[in-house]
Amino acid sequence: FPPGVTLPPGGIAVVADSDPALFRKRFGIASEVPVFGPFGGNLQDSGERLELQRPDKPDLVTNKLGQVSFFVPFIGVDPVRYDDKAPWPTNAAGSGPSIERKSAAKYGDDPANWAASNGRATPGYDSDGNRPPIVDAGRDQDFPAATDFPLSVSVAGIATDDGKPGGPLTYAWTQTSGPGPVTIVTPDRLATQVRLPGQGIYTLRLTVGDGRIATSDELVLSASRATGDVTFVPAGSVWRYLDNGSDQGTAWREPGFADAAWKSGKAQLGYGDGDEVTTLGFGSDANAKSITTYFRLKFAVADARSVTGLTSKILRDDGVVVWVNGKLAVRDNMPESDAGYLTTASNAVGGADESTFFDHLVDPGLLRDGENTLAVELHQSAGTSSDISFDLALVGQVFPANRAPTADAGPDMTVALGTAAVLGGSFTDDGLPSPPGLPAFTWSKVGGPGTVTFADARSPRTTATFSEAGSYLLRFKADDGVLSASDDVTVTVVSGEVPPAVAVAFAGSDPVLRLTTDAGRSYAVQARDELVAGA
Repeated sequence: FPPGVTLPPGGIAVVADSDPALFRKRFGIASEVPVFGPFGGNLQDSGERLELQRPDKPDLVTNKLGQVSFFVPFIGVDPVRYDDKAPWPTNAAGSGPSIERKSAAKYGDDPANWAASNGRATPGYDSDGNRPPIVDAGRDQDFPAATDFPLSVSVAGIATDDGKPGGPLTYAWTQTSGPGPVTIVTPDRLATQVRLPGQGIYTLRLTVGDGRIATSDELVLSASRATGDVTFVPAGSVWRYLDNGSDQGTAWREPGFADAAWKSGKAQLGYGDGDEVTTLGFGSDANAKSITTYFRLKFAVADARSVTGLTSKILRDDGVVVWVNGKLAVRDNMPESDAGYLTTASNAVGGADESTFFDHLVDPGLLRDGENTLAVELHQSAGTSSDISFDLALVGQVFPANRAPTADAGPDMTVALGTAAVLGGSFTDDGLPSPPGLPAFTWSKVGGPGTVTFADARSPRTTATFSEAGSYLLRFKADDGVLSASDDVTVTVVSGEVPPAVAVAFAGSDPVLRLTTDAGRSYAVQARDELVAGA
């Protein structure tokens, strides 16, 4: 124990074999319970003596030489000699549960005051006293969104308790991290609906309290926009090609290379198999055919940032190297080193492999908006090879086109001066572009006689207070980084009493009933308006 530590009568301390701060966090040990450590060694399964000692008053000790020194005796305050045999709990031996002291107030060195644990470890708590609730926020979940955000998902926690001190459990869902504000519909219930504002990873915490002790568990929700396949280059496309066996160096790979003098033909391109659509040349000597044949093709990409994945499907006989906008994208059946025009393929291709399209992942970061260039070099395994074949398809996993968000600032309202106006902005968005994957929200004052203070001007749901009475125009804006939308709400601030107002608003698919009244007053409310929503 560190110097100067006082353990009060009836107090409990925890001695851990690991970092005290991490141990406290792992088991949710209350702040008033000290945690010491780490201690060395281990506790024997077969039992040993443990003892809490306190120092007594120092004694003077005189040795045989007459020399006097101080000696501090230690007195046992709370000892135990536990065991793994009866009358000790035998089901706690070996890999079973731990043994727990039933009551800290009763004698420690008595097997009757110890029992095998019937639940999770609860260091720092009296085993016969109130234990913290056991909380499970649920399993982490991934949601590929095919519809607009906010995305409504269900979460359901599990909580068990020992029934002490006797009151009902309380529940509280909160957001601890995420790229934007999450709406938790009923944060005080174990099961609730959560609305995620856009793409990203969100962490929610469920805290359960029994009136004295509260524990928590976290849940991770991941939301992503669903993508669709787009074929940028279909199989059987028309390619420009050069089949004269020349050394083209490296300039031919670049987008700006002039290939107008090259021949063109539809894939499959090759010779020797009889299934090619365009027959290529190989030179004048059938026993010393050209090793390398070159191909180029241009294709368009409207929004390169929207492409999340890219796959090339290549039919090749024998080896192939693919370049996208001058950058290496695929090397298949070729040596790892840079290939020259006389570099042969690693192996000869035969049989079914001659007509099979092989998939290769391509970095979508190689794409650019507008025109893109594919440059492909096909290599023979030997000058005596009888055939070559080439075709290629390029397929991307693409987000749909970005659409502007929508914004609704909510109904006009009247509030008393000094009372906060509850603002309930709502929106829809497609989660694009990615990044950011969700809109940025802002509340601002457009007009009014005084100043407006927003509790959180970046959250759709917030409050606003006003410096003086009058009519204020507030604007709620949703901006996805490219496109935006906004809507205004009028807040009338009066100096006197505000009559009660009832409004039904729709947030997503759930109706929300708002009742605004002065604090501390009672009203009889009669429904006098009806809102019917239809498709």
